[in-house]
Amino acid sequence: MKLINQSFNEWVIGDKTGYFAVPDDFAPLLRKPSQGYQWLWIDFEALQYIEAPKYLYNKKTKERIRVFAPEQISHPDVTEEEPTFEPGEVWSEIERAWMINKQAQFEWEVSQINETRRQLYAKVVDPLMNEARMLRLNNDADGIAQAEKNELQAQEWYKQIKIDHPWPEHPQLETQTT
Repeated sequence: MKLINQSFNEWVIGDKTGYFAVPDDFAPLLRKPSQGYQWLWIDFEALQYIEAPKYLYNKKTKERIRVFAPEQISHPDVTEEEPTFEPGEVWSEIERAWMINKQAQFEWEVSQINETRRQLYAKVVDPLMNEARMLRLNNDADGIAQAEKNELQAQEWYKQIKIDHPWPEHPQLETQTT
């Protein structure tokens, strides 16, 4: 019997926590996976595993790339670490890991809120303002009174949309206040 951990590493010396006993003829210990594949656990405690395709991730685009040749793994533009695809996530050469760039995350949040506001303005505020403009063109007392009501309603919706979708706190301002 041999001891291995979830990374298919055999126990050599030290703490045995996280290691499980496997038979001496356990396939992942006897042979490496086929080129472009890796061993993956289906169920670690039941010792169920599969030989699955290996993927790398482009550090700039986060694109998943299937490994076909060993030289791909050592290419400087790729990493084996899978990104979480969070907004603002970038590869850090210093940390050698995916990190959240607070400024990029802030810019993404601003663009999302801006897009939401634009859609709501176009759906709710703009039709009221257009109707008011058309009513004013008729130049009669009833039309002007209705136009003023529409304009007030549009202003209220405009304010409510801004309240419901506020701008995020800038990361530099958050740091200064804490």
